[in-house]
Amino acid sequence: MAYAVVTASAIAETARMPLLRRAAPAYPPAVALIVLATANYFVLDVLAGAPLGRASLLPLPGGSTLLRAFRATKGAAWRTR
Repeated sequence: MAYAVVTASAIAETARMPLLRRAAPAYPPAVALIVLATANYFVLDVLAGAPLGRASLLPLPGGSTLLRAFRATKGAAWRTR
């Protein structure tokens, strides 16, 4: 669930197509519905994952978010040499 929140936020912030930007916020509720409807019963994932995902998007000291900090480094920490 946290992944869905972070992914939707990144898509809404970086997508070039206006339709995709408007549709991105519907992704986390759709994931929650699918998780519960398929009888996976991961209620704790849905209840705890969404706030955890939102917390990861809070501004860091200096006013940046994790996504902006990652983009500022152009993903340098994630590249292999």
